[in-house]
Amino acid sequence: IRSMVSRCTVCEAPSRAISVHSQSGEVPDCPNSWSTVWTGYSFVGQTVQGGEGGGHSLSSPGACLENLRTNPVLECDSHGSCFHHERSLNFWLRSIHEAGQFTPPTPAQKLENDAIKNNISRCRVCRKLEPRS
Repeated sequence: IRSMVSRCTVCEAPSRAISVHSQSGEVPDCPNSWSTVWTGYSFVGQTVQGGEGGGHSLSSPGACLENLRTNPVLECDSHGSCFHHERSLNFWLRSIHEAGQFTPPTPAQKLENDAIKNNISRCRVCRKLEPRS
């Protein structure tokens, strides 16, 4: 389990990082004068046992996960015990193919295996470049 738990580090950076999302299978570009920090998959949030959960702004770097895991949230307590909630629901930004952009939405679908990667929006985390002096 230790290899599956990310460690957070707070760093001072010259500019804030943002994530941009394509709503397609293509990784979007950073805005002009911004550089890539990482690319990933667009993660919206999750619910856990009892209907609790969390989400964040799609512009947050936490909304762009480098690795696509069907259950990306592992909860650990202060005693070092970690566990998954078996009934958690994870929400990803779905890709929309160009031909279907202005059609009525389809009912929610449970995606499995290869269909997951092919239907999740791609994203890129970017940071503003410092002006040259």
